[in-house]
Formats: sequence, structure tokens, C-alpha cells
Amino acid sequence: GIGGGEYGNGNNITISGNAKVTAWGYDATGIGGGDFGAGKNIQIKDNADVHAYGSTGGAGIGGGANCGGEVSISGNATVFAKGGDSAAGIGSGRYGGSPVYSDRIDTTVTISDNANVTAIGDTGSAAIGNGYKYNNIGKTDITITGGKVTARGGNYGAGIGGGAYGNGSDITVTGGEVTANSGNYGAGIGGGGWGNGNNISISGGKVTATGGTFAAGIGGGANGGVGEQIYVYSGKLTVRSVSEGAGIGGGQGGPGRFIYIKGGTVNAGSESGGAGIGSGDQDGQNKSEDAHHIEISGGTVEAWSNYAGAGIGGGRGGSGYDISITGGVVRAQGYFGAGIGGGMNGNSGNILIKDTTLTALALPLYPSSDYDYNYQPASAVG
Repeated sequence: GIGGGEYGNGNNITISGNAKVTAWGYDATGIGGGDFGAGKNIQIKDNADVHAYGSTGGAGIGGGANCGGEVSISGNATVFAKGGDSAAGIGSGRYGGSPVYSDRIDTTVTISDNANVTAIGDTGSAAIGNGYKYNNIGKTDITITGGKVTARGGNYGAGIGGGAYGNGSDITVTGGEVTANSGNYGAGIGGGGWGNGNNISISGGKVTATGGTFAAGIGGGANGGVGEQIYVYSGKLTVRSVSEGAGIGGGQGGPGRFIYIKGGTVNAGSESGGAGIGSGDQDGQNKSEDAHHIEISGGTVEAWSNYAGAGIGGGRGGSGYDISITGGVVRAQGYFGAGIGGGMNGNSGNILIKDTTLTALALPLYPSSDYDYNYQPASAVG
């Protein structure tokens, strides 16, 4: 396409003005590094209109196999990027960040202004972030301050964050409209399958994030992915796991911990097994992982689990500890799990509620006339 040849990097590539570009790679990126080459300092800006397609291990825009990419998209640019085999739409190629190659770089993506970006990851890859990883090598640093972003990860990849076996870390959203989905097993925003989601901050914009089967909406991927150091300061968030992950927190088998909501409007839920905010489904794990250190101090928050998880706290088989609600307007709803506390078969402890308007329920999200609500299978709090 545009950039490095085989084993070569693509350096200092700028597409600007009113350029209209379609770029296809062959065993490489559409725009960026060649096969085994990094994509360094790629800028798409102004009114540029770009369509980029990677092939066999190469990102649509960014790094080739074993390499990351540095990509900035700004202005009124319109971008469509699709990754090749096991590669991200925008970010790294397959096995991105392998230390075998001295020119490898981590993945850095910045989207700002009024840019309109659509990214699609291949199987095992994030749409924006990293491709299929090896031993979780290589990092992500993703910042969205404006524009409209649609990110669809492949199976086992996050929408935004890590590919399969990879973490999604250092992800910041301060504005814009962001829609992030995984095919299956990856978080909407956070870790790919078997990967963690950490240091994720949202302080503005409209964010819709849906985790695939067994993964969190925002946080950890399937198969034990941890969701931690997640911060919400403002913005409007609609977040859910389709099955067994938390809305915000851990994937199936993974804990949700050190989650702080200080403002904004948040609707976070799990369709089955996970907590709305907290841990994923712990049923059948050799050792259950508890949710802990969850703090809500402001905003309007609705957290729900449609089956077996707490609204805020543990997923099925998991406990919820060190939970504080000290501000804002909060509604927490579990079903066979507590509103706030433990999931089904889970315990709770150290719950603080102060200076808040709270509604806590242990009832079905979708009530049935056949259910006797005088019988509570779980406590509202505890």
C-alpha cells in the first residue's frame, strides 16, 4: 500500500488536504509498515478521505507483523481501516511488539477534532489497538478526544484495546461519540480474550461499549480477564456484557476492582452471570475472584445484572467487598445476586453508603407475573 517494503518501516507518512486515498497491502499494512515493519508517525488530517486494507498480518493502518503503529487522525478526516489476518484495523499487526525485532514499537493511536473513523479488526485482533498477541508483549496507548469512532473487534479481540492474549491499557476518552464492540470473547473497551483491561479513563463524550460472550463491556476479556483502574469522571456511558462478563469490570472468571465513578451518566449491565459493575461470572472457577474497591461518588448510575450477579459487586459465585456509594443517584439491581454486594453464592463485606440517593433491588430486570416478589432470593444490600 503506502509505507515500508518487506522488513521495512513506514516513517513520517502524512495524508492531508482534500486527498482521497485507497491503499491495499500485500502481506503488509494498507498504510504503514511492511511485513515485519513498524508504522511510525502516520498522520491523517484536514479533509482527507482514506480507505486502508491490511493483508496477512498487517494492520489496515499501523504496523506489519510483529510491529506496532503510531497513528494520529484529526481535523475532518474520514477513515475506514480493516486489518489483515490477525491484525488490528488501526494499530499493530499480528504479534505486534515482539522484542525479537529491534525496530518494534508499542501502539499509539490518537483520534481528535471531527474525524470520522471506522475500524474493523480481524480474528484475534482489536479494531483499534493491538493484533493477536504472543505472551502479551507490547502496550497500547489510545486517546480519543473528539469525532465519531466506530470500532468492531474480531473474535477474541476488543473493540478498542487488546487482541487475543493481550491487555488493553492506557485508554482515554475525553469527547466524541464512540461505539466499540467485540465479535466474541473480547471486551468492548479493554482486554482481548485472556487479556486484562486497565487504566481506562472516560471524562466526556458518548460511549457505547458491548463486550462479546464471556467478556466485559469495559474491562477484562474472556477467560479470566481482570478489569481494574477504571475511572469515569463525566460523559454518557451505555455498557453491557452479552454473557458472563461484567458491564464494567472483569470478564468471565476475572475480578473487577479499583473502579471509580465520580460523575457522568452510566448504565452498566450484564445479561447473565456477571455483575453490572464488578466481577464477571465466577461459577466453575478453581478459585473465585472477588470484586473489591468499587467507589461511586457522583453522577447518575444504573448498574444491573439480569441473572446471578450483583448490580454492584460480585458475579455469580463471587463476593463483593470494599464498596462505597458516597454521592450521586444510584440504582443497583441484581437477580439471585444482591443489588449491592455478592453474586449468587457470594458473600459481601465493608459496604459504605453515605450522602447518596440509592435504590437497591434484588429483583428480575424484566419482572414476570409468575414470580412471587414477597420471596427474595438475595438481599438488596449485602
